[in-house]
Amino acid sequence: MKCTKCSVDKPLTEEFFYKHKSTKTGFHTQCIECVKEIQRELRKDPEKGEIARLRASKHWHAKPQEERSKICNERRLSQRFKRTPEWYDETLETQSGHCAICSVEPGKRRFHVDHNHACCPCVGTRYTCGKCVRGLLCDACNTSLGYLERLMADFENPEVGEVDLRNSLRPDSWTYKALKYLKSYERTHR
Repeated sequence: MKCTKCSVDKPLTEEFFYKHKSTKTGFHTQCIECVKEIQRELRKDPEKGEIARLRASKHWHAKPQEERSKICNERRLSQRFKRTPEWYDETLETQSGHCAICSVEPGKRRFHVDHNHACCPCVGTRYTCGKCVRGLLCDACNTSLGYLERLMADFENPEVGEVDLRNSLRPDSWTYKALKYLKSYERTHR
């Protein structure tokens, strides 16, 4: 790959280029030598570094808020859940435009992308494998579902003994709908 600063053609390896997640190649566009040279220059003249930082910041902040939100949402879907904005729209449409559990429709905030924490517990990182994604949930259902999953894990604990909650729930209760939601994804992802 040709370095965009020195224009020298070098092999695309970690020996010559730093890794960079947001590029198509997975590597920085400038070689390690050029990046180090730029950093040395910026350390010599901190004012120059501040000017470069402000220019980058102005570029981002010059964009309208809606565009910045759209870019951030697309990046979050792609990086955390391995999903596209089209997937989000299609999933919301299959859920009839509301939360997968209750009837709340999205307001100013987007719905949470729900995934199976048994597969990807998100300990130390917020990224998932993408295979355990279930549906879209409102704030309240997403939080409550987390508590419900922990409760179910406690009931499945051999020391506590298995308890069947489904016989004591009304079909119109949130807990019944949430259990039905979890069971539907349990069947499709095993």
